[in-house]
Amino acid sequence: MSEARDLVMPLSRSATSDRFEGLALRESGGRVVLPTDAEWERALARCVGSDDLIELDRSASAMRDLVRRRLLTKRDVAAVVEWQLRVRRRLGDVLARTVRRGGDRSANGGKANQYGLPAGVDKHVSLRCRRLAAIPVAVFDEYLSVVRRDCSSPSEAGAIAFAKASGVGLAATPKTRSGDPDAMALRLSAALRDAAQRLLGRIDVLVGSTSLTCGRRVAASTVKAGDLSGVVFVADCLDPSTWLPKLARLRLDRAVEQVLVAMPARTHAGWFAQLAENDWHTCFVRGGQSSVMAVYHGARYEAFYATFASIGVVMRCHRP
Repeated sequence: MSEARDLVMPLSRSATSDRFEGLALRESGGRVVLPTDAEWERALARCVGSDDLIELDRSASAMRDLVRRRLLTKRDVAAVVEWQLRVRRRLGDVLARTVRRGGDRSANGGKANQYGLPAGVDKHVSLRCRRLAAIPVAVFDEYLSVVRRDCSSPSEAGAIAFAKASGVGLAATPKTRSGDPDAMALRLSAALRDAAQRLLGRIDVLVGSTSLTCGRRVAASTVKAGDLSGVVFVADCLDPSTWLPKLARLRLDRAVEQVLVAMPARTHAGWFAQLAENDWHTCFVRGGQSSVMAVYHGARYEAFYATFASIGVVMRCHRP
């Protein structure tokens, strides 16, 4: 049996590319082998920000082009395109929550363009990705099922048209170009705010606009790691994929004492796996108009269990 070899190394030799190791087309025994769904899932789960997602999107584009050049089946092309759409949905979600017109180049290491977008994304790509992200999960999954059944190839335009024709419409996406930067903050219930205050006691730094007593308040749209110290409550986490691992590292490095984060309970999101990878303690809050979860990193996890068990289902996320 001939040894498998990579046909393409889609990712650049950047500092972040090692988290996508193994994601490539391979040739074995004279046939081309695509990455498995598990390999794509793992790569998507390891993305920690827009730069990683842009890199993964480029990887998918390189694979798609190579599959077409090798004259593989229409089904193989569709499989790669389907995962590229999933990557772009995730990227659109991050862009919708973090990008505002007129981004500050100096605050983003010079990587923001005139629209405040990360390098490699123009306003047209951003709009398409955000439209994809706005499609409800159930509608998007139904679209892919229809495409597979009809043996056709998925596309951005096809997914958006299907969502509009479904009668469900597109889910609301956060407004990011006007108004108060914290206007997209979660509406936290009084029970959750009370539980946070009882657990944390004195809050040194509060990120977001939630009404709680704190030593210092920082806007979610401008917060930096250096702003955080002591006991931290992140009431508005605009980019969980970036901040969950960053906050965990700050706590393990003792830059912060303990941290509590409130965010939408989106189990389908790529960042959800990071709760286990970074050993967060989690509470799915009961009630409310939207699903909310609170996650905790700190030494007082038993107090977290005791406090938050009264308002939701509490568990610890960890890798098997």
